[in-house]
Amino acid sequence: VVLVPEHGAAVRGDKRQMQGLREIPTHAITHVPVGVMLVNASGKAADAALTTVDTPVSYLALTELLARFMADNPFAKTNLELADYVQDLPATDAIAENDGTIIVTQGKQAMMRTPDGTWNSWGETI
Repeated sequence: VVLVPEHGAAVRGDKRQMQGLREIPTHAITHVPVGVMLVNASGKAADAALTTVDTPVSYLALTELLARFMADNPFAKTNLELADYVQDLPATDAIAENDGTIIVTQGKQAMMRTPDGTWNSWGETI
């Protein structure tokens, strides 16, 4: 089972945008948790409550994870280690766009391009 939400829907606000607004694709809106569950897996995966990936990733890491599952069937293993599958997934710096406003991050530094094409420092993302 794979769960990928569309976006954070601005459920909570931040210091640049109040709750409910989505004009600027801020970190609070565009960074959402993704869940992958292996139903009926055996071995240590069946006993593990949660394996977490803490690095910034995108759909590229998710597709890589699914490709690893297809290349090395986790359901055929008797001693499954999920850590082997999530190790060294491709990390991705964030980029988000919403009606012409773009936020690009590299590390913790962010830049914003407004609809008129002007780039401004957006400060730290986290």
